[in-house]
Amino acid sequence: MGAAILVGVLAGGTASRAAAAQAATEPPPTRADIAADALRKDPVYLSPHLDEGAIGPRDSERIRTAARELKAAGIPVYVSVSPVWEGDGSGKYGIAYLALLHDRLRKDGAYVHVDQSGRARLRAYGVSPAGDVTSVENRLRGWSDDGTVSLGDITVAALNGLRTGQVPGGHGYTTGDDMAYRAPEYRAEKAALAVGSAGAVVVALLGLLHRFTDLPLWPRRRRSVAETPAVDWRSAPELPDLTYRTLYELAERRRDALGAALMTARAAGLAVEGSIAAVAWDLADDLVICCIPGDFETEDAEGLEVVEAIDLPDVVAAIEISRMGMRALAALRDGVPFDLQPPCFHNPLHERGTVRRADVTLCADCAEHGPDPLLVRSGDRTAPYYESDDVNAVWKTTGYGAATPDWDAERLLAVFATWVDSDSDSDSESDEEDDA
Repeated sequence: MGAAILVGVLAGGTASRAAAAQAATEPPPTRADIAADALRKDPVYLSPHLDEGAIGPRDSERIRTAARELKAAGIPVYVSVSPVWEGDGSGKYGIAYLALLHDRLRKDGAYVHVDQSGRARLRAYGVSPAGDVTSVENRLRGWSDDGTVSLGDITVAALNGLRTGQVPGGHGYTTGDDMAYRAPEYRAEKAALAVGSAGAVVVALLGLLHRFTDLPLWPRRRRSVAETPAVDWRSAPELPDLTYRTLYELAERRRDALGAALMTARAAGLAVEGSIAAVAWDLADDLVICCIPGDFETEDAEGLEVVEAIDLPDVVAAIEISRMGMRALAALRDGVPFDLQPPCFHNPLHERGTVRRADVTLCADCAEHGPDPLLVRSGDRTAPYYESDDVNAVWKTTGYGAATPDWDAERLLAVFATWVDSDSDSDSESDEEDDA
């Protein structure tokens, strides 16, 4: 018996050493493995490797509340807030972190990741949230540069953006005293945002008719009239000047107002998904995001040339496209066909193009008194946008819709959507010319 015991002990020791040797050769779990294990138990994973105090108790509860609201809207959600950005944290793989989480969990849903620096990455697998993941992600890009914004603020904004399709344009939202280096007080606009979110559905369901009846001037931004005027949807908006800053601000107001109207219409049950209005908002949003902000102070001639030669025509496109989207939404509300009214070829900021000349539409003033074109910088001079080599070919070819008056809105927007590809092709051609 003693021999048998000795053999058993020796065998057990050998097995233990073999198991230890095998464990020693296996790679340690990656951060994606660790996060996936945590997400199987709780859809919100707040990494213990974050800086101390980066996520306080109040932020944690706000994130979980926003996640529950998104799930209640029918979108399963998995949230990770950790130092990881790309890869799995081991430094060996370049695969996107959220894709790894999805592969490990094998569950469809909205995946949200915010890293230590405040950068947000969103993906949707097998679900279609109200907010387009790419648009929400793009709108959040600037938040990481704002020192008064916490990781909790960014994560909550990402979750609410997926649920509603809206991301607040201003930053500076704080969450109290969870972190010593954050401002200690709540800001008035944050309180207003919370109240507005709580009553959004009620307003949407009970006030839709009243709100849309005010078109084309509805919706007004929720600020005092003295601070921000109502959004001007007229063909020829009244502007103090035609500077880049003024036009950019108008483009922002129209884009934001169209987005708010779409959110209200969606909550009230109108079939806005894939509509002309929704496509128009997406295009206008991309244009505004890709243009240099209106308050940007150019420090050299090159910066001025970029703004006034390249971005100004894109900003004007956002203004025109947003107007098209709001009118299409009004037609959808009224149950009538959308009447696409082409602009003036010489300047889409003029009155509508009611006179047809040489296959383009002109406003009455340009038709009677001669062209008064939209001027853009072209080298060391200014020129009509349709004569400048720097203006995107899409706007020159279509005249913002004035050179294609027989097209329907779907076809026109489809061509407008190629503006990015057009820029890429132009850049490639320029590079080839430089190489030659």
